[in-house]
Amino acid sequence: MKNLLEKADDPYLAILAYRSTPLRNGYSSAELLMNRRLRSNIPIIRDLLKPCVPDLTMVKKVEKQGKNRMKEDHDRRHKARDLPCLDPGARVLVPDQMVYGKVIAQPASTTPRSYMIETPTNTIRRNS
Repeated sequence: MKNLLEKADDPYLAILAYRSTPLRNGYSSAELLMNRRLRSNIPIIRDLLKPCVPDLTMVKKVEKQGKNRMKEDHDRRHKARDLPCLDPGARVLVPDQMVYGKVIAQPASTTPRSYMIETPTNTIRRNS
């Protein structure tokens, strides 16, 4: 956006072009906001300037697919994976205390990565 404004002779026309450019979902940001296309210096048929409400279920679906695709690409690139569950009695390192402890239990099903760990000094709750 900065480059667009720096290179443009008229910053208002640059912003207009930016806002009227269609996104991946097929609608521009201005169309989603105002339910109509904006008039710009690019010729357009008058019928396309009339207000029409975009199909928001389709827009949300396309946006969700895009987010899922980005997440999959990120996870693949960074080799992200789910950690295995820890069994009670497993020996684990508590990094902030630099001591080893033993997993006692998993407190509740609402916190799936949370564990109670018994260290030589006390019992603490930590995330995996």
